[in-house]
Amino acid sequence: MDITAHADDRPVIALAMGDPAGISPELTASLLALEDIAAKAHIIV
Repeated sequence: MDITAHADDRPVIALAMGDPAGISPELTASLLALEDIAAKAHIIV
């Protein structure tokens, strides 16, 4: 089974949150809020 198989050809990108007390969660939320990012890739956190 290919976990990257989707109805479209967008790549799957997995992000590690890093330290919850650091800046990583804020940067991750900012990235996910960008519509052009969501249109170009499937983001998994």
